[in-house]
Amino acid sequence: MRSFAGIAITAIAAGMAASMGCQQPARPTEPTLSDLAPDQTPDDIWDRTLSVLKEHGFVPDSQDRANGRITTLPTTSKQWHEPWRKDVDDKYDVMMASLHTIRRSAIVQFLRESNRWRVDVTVRIEQLSEPEPQMTTASSVLHGFTGSLPDSQGRRTGSMRRWRDMGRDGAMESRLIREIAS
Repeated sequence: MRSFAGIAITAIAAGMAASMGCQQPARPTEPTLSDLAPDQTPDDIWDRTLSVLKEHGFVPDSQDRANGRITTLPTTSKQWHEPWRKDVDDKYDVMMASLHTIRRSAIVQFLRESNRWRVDVTVRIEQLSEPEPQMTTASSVLHGFTGSLPDSQGRRTGSMRRWRDMGRDGAMESRLIREIAS
């Protein structure tokens, strides 16, 4: 009976992994641009953009109306058990965010070309990269993630966190542009 349960669990795990996708999506290198409707006023476009960003969990950090630029604070990305969140659009990226600590931030730039407005959206992905704490006793486990223990090489780093740039999220950029432009 145990072997059947083990096979069933393995089959379920393999099915979940296959449904998540096994290949990393191509990361964009060119700007993600779109034209905006000519009948919209700059204030309408700005307000619509802020609403779309907030709906997807991106909290505005700075708003520069004079230069047409909105930046957001980094937000920790959606994991598989958070279906209500909308800050990740690709199954592969959901899987990666479930396995690693990943955050995203967005930059929206409005460009005026002749007599029309265009929008450029960039969503940056960063992965947390920090040395693992050295946990050698049961009591050290209690303090293992506070930053007070030395790392696995014996260095005291405190709460030194480093974020490694993972590129851009093209699926999320396209989704944000579609919703801003609609």
